[in-house]
Amino acid sequence: MSYNDFIWIEKFPNTKYTTFNEIIPKLNYTRCNPNIIQNKEGFDVIVRTVNYKIENDHDYVISSEKKVIHTENILSKYDREWNILSQEIIIDKSERPIYNVYITGLEDMRQCIVDNKKYVTSTCAESSVYGMPETTIFEMNENILTNFKRIEPYYEQTRSKEKNWLPFEQDNKLFVIYKQYPTTIHEINPLHGDYKLHSKNFSYQLAKTFRGSAGPLKYIRSANGILSESHLRSKYIRSANAVPSEYIPGTDGIPYWLYIIHEAFYKTPEGEDKWTYTSRWVLMSSDFKIIAISPRFGILTNGIIGFSVRDSEAYRMKISISDIENVLEKV
Repeated sequence: MSYNDFIWIEKFPNTKYTTFNEIIPKLNYTRCNPNIIQNKEGFDVIVRTVNYKIENDHDYVISSEKKVIHTENILSKYDREWNILSQEIIIDKSERPIYNVYITGLEDMRQCIVDNKKYVTSTCAESSVYGMPETTIFEMNENILTNFKRIEPYYEQTRSKEKNWLPFEQDNKLFVIYKQYPTTIHEINPLHGDYKLHSKNFSYQLAKTFRGSAGPLKYIRSANGILSESHLRSKYIRSANAVPSEYIPGTDGIPYWLYIIHEAFYKTPEGEDKWTYTSRWVLMSSDFKIIAISPRFGILTNGIIGFSVRDSEAYRMKISISDIENVLEKV
């Protein structure tokens, strides 16, 4: 990989970055991994805060004496102009089981509205006796979590980490992109945590390196094959982690899915021992086949879009859909 693999998105003149510095974490915690959902008044934002920093791109410096990694999440509300209205610590009242493990708290929370209820998925290691990361789901009302469920498949069923699933809503049902290759879609029952296979295809073999990163956005491709900005709920995708916009009837196109993944490399091209994260836009057809991707890119010192840098600062990004169109390449 060359430096040019990372730089292209920063060349777009309309792309803007803004920190979440107005969100106040507890002492010795840093902000990272924001997740944004649009509502009628503005935006609900969950910002993960953690008790560690990553130094030299591979060293975890943990502030707790017992060297236990811990996450606390903050729910912040904004108006449409991104003026902050409130912020509250997210409180878990679900009475879920908690085991003594070295990674605690709810990581990578992602919001999704299904049948007028807000659900959040998260990665959690402490609610499994094995202490391995797996995907969980809660109902969320304001800043309160209830009705915890582990989502199948569990670690004991697959013997692998169960994380980086991407939730989205369609036809008032909850789905996740379970794997990037083969591209696997599960329908999730949020009340019980079970699933059924919706679809699986082998459309793009190189997607086996894709991970995460944000639930897909639904938008319309017009009949002439041009991605139509006018068919989006808003003119800009304000966050990689935004909830998918609803299908808008009366258009001449069909819904496609656009989302962001990341790829993690421990060795740099020069052979250094450090993590490098790159990202790509991915375009899926309505039947969930990967049909186009962008080149790899980076945001600020090769951090990932979504968008935090070295798990030490949280940002939001505003980018024109036309800029994304210009870099998608058919696969």
